[in-house]
Amino acid sequence: MHLILYSKPDCCLCASLHHKLQKVQEIAPDLHLTLTVRDILTNPQWEQRYNLTVPVLCWYDTETELPRFSPRADEYTIAKLLRKHNSIPN
Repeated sequence: MHLILYSKPDCCLCASLHHKLQKVQEIAPDLHLTLTVRDILTNPQWEQRYNLTVPVLCWYDTETELPRFSPRADEYTIAKLLRKHNSIPN
């Protein structure tokens, strides 16, 4: 599963989700999670689209946005939700 994380510098929610996704890579190797992080400030189109909504997580191949995860969700909850959205059995 390849995901894109749209984020920006000095965004605590972005940093937190990035950290949790790195933990998901460790605790859920069956997801085969690959993460591409995109700084929205490096592309005017990304900045215009995501400026007030980062962090935004999308499927890499279609750039379809995933539902927002609660900032309180831990890496285990995120792994479970990713499985649900990708139809991978628990």
